[in-house]
Order: sequence, then structure tokens, then C-alpha cells
Amino acid sequence: MSAKLYSYNPKQWMNKLVLRARTASSERGGNLVEYALLLSLIVFVCITAIGSVGSATTDNMDDLASTLSP
Repeated sequence: MSAKLYSYNPKQWMNKLVLRARTASSERGGNLVEYALLLSLIVFVCITAIGSVGSATTDNMDDLASTLSP
């Protein structure tokens, strides 16, 4: 009684290899898009925050300058 534990089929093996390569390639592209979107969101939030802080700082400095001027 001999049971085949592993059968080698080159065509099937190659098909699996090609399928894995295609899947990995498409996942890399998807990851790249996700990272680009995340980066653009971070940049947008930073620019908005810097603008807001800059406006608030300018208003505070103007108030301080008018208070200190004779």
C-alpha cells in the first residue's frame, strides 16, 4: 500500500506561481494607492492646522501690539 503524499505537476505548479505573482503585484498597487491617499490626508490636515494656528497667532500678536503701543 503506497500512498502518494505529493504529486508534482509542473503545469499546476506554474499556474499557482503565476497566480501568486499577479495577486502580489495587484496588492502592492493597492497598498501604494492607500498610502498616497493617507499621505494626502495628512498633508491636508497639517496645512489646515498650520493656517489656523498662524491666523490665531497673528490675531494675538496684533492684540498685544495694540495693547503695548502708547
